[in-house]
Amino acid sequence: MRKKALLPVMAMLLAAGVAQATTNSPATLSITGKVYGNGFGAAQSCSVSLSRSSIDLGSKKSILLPVQGANYSASSGLISVSNSCYRPGINNNAFAYKFMGTADSVEQTVLANTLTSDDAAKGIGVGVYTLKGQPIAINNGTLIGGSNAFYLSMVKLKNTTVTGGKVQSTLTVQVERL
Repeated sequence: MRKKALLPVMAMLLAAGVAQATTNSPATLSITGKVYGNGFGAAQSCSVSLSRSSIDLGSKKSILLPVQGANYSASSGLISVSNSCYRPGINNNAFAYKFMGTADSVEQTVLANTLTSDDAAKGIGVGVYTLKGQPIAINNGTLIGGSNAFYLSMVKLKNTTVTGGKVQSTLTVQVERL
């Protein structure tokens, strides 16, 4: 009999325990952050500024022009370059300038003369040089970002006959992250 009397009491205690139980409410944590690549801080892109938007390389005797691929002690055609990539306290050699344009048809290392008229020079291109006079190959070579200038010069293309005339080329300078 005692067992029968305990059974309803146990059932009421169990029901009371279930009624007293509360549901757990979850807590939500919102997490945000930002990762900067290559140590460049908030400016994820870099812009390049040149000291001039066009340059006249003048008139030169073809015999005085450097041959394509050779070092050259340029005294004219200097272009200064600046950029927004510089950040204090980081390695500013972590980027380079790349020189892009239509390459010559001989070795594809200098800018082609894009003029095709009857008065266009033949066998001539435009070379890009470091401040030490070392050639920088178009579309492939780079100038380390710590440098702030480069030279341009008309050049004789290797193994071609030079014919005097007008020269015109276009150069794009872009930033490459190393």
